[in-house]
Amino acid sequence: MNNTEKPTVVFDLDDTLHMRAEPFSNAVKELYSITDAEQIRNMFTDFRAIGVAYFHQWDAGTISEQEMYIRRTIDTFALYGYTVSEEESLVFHQTYEKYLQQIRPAEGIGEALQAASDAGIRLGILTNGSPIRQRNKIRALGLTRWIPEEMIAVSLELGVHKPDPDVFVRYREKVENRSETAQSAENAWWYVGDLYENDIEPAAKAGWHTIWMVHDEEDKTIQRELEPDHIVRSGKELEKVLLDIAGRNTEPAL
Repeated sequence: MNNTEKPTVVFDLDDTLHMRAEPFSNAVKELYSITDAEQIRNMFTDFRAIGVAYFHQWDAGTISEQEMYIRRTIDTFALYGYTVSEEESLVFHQTYEKYLQQIRPAEGIGEALQAASDAGIRLGILTNGSPIRQRNKIRALGLTRWIPEEMIAVSLELGVHKPDPDVFVRYREKVENRSETAQSAENAWWYVGDLYENDIEPAAKAGWHTIWMVHDEEDKTIQRELEPDHIVRSGKELEKVLLDIAGRNTEPAL
């Protein structure tokens, strides 16, 4: 396999390569008398969705980064009958960040990345968010063992954010010169993400193939304009699909 034929698989970061649910749960348990595991899971699902909405407001310049963190916490807890002040929401954010510093790759992800790297797949990361914050997570996760710095981009550095499909075009231009890009087969570019509207649909619109890392059966509830090439629910399933992409899998892709 020559360089122009080598598959490139690019990953979202949050809730794809690592899971924010555990840091969120730890912060909730430390600060509030909430012990019901199902309620905490539901709260995190809402926290994630509300956070995406406020991210777009921050991106548009209508709120500050701190306001984004404050509002997502206040709105999430309000859904469950809790009144949280701005000061309390900042304490929650600080506690959540404390636990984020202890993050590890999601179960099976390290093995999947190693297998993909060994099979000759070129690996990358494209994530929304604050460059400093996201790169701190990447360091904490030790992801540069498999993914070189030149293959890592935070959307703010590219001047456009997911779900704009142009971010995938700019990422590709960033990591490859134009002649290499022109020679690369279209089917060599893949994106792995957990949010259909933010990750899968825009990547597909940009001409990439997609792998949807599904949590909480979201594939059964979200209306889809474009179907992903694969749906996976675990690091092990992801590993099988990656090896299939590389042509090294002896088992059928899920």
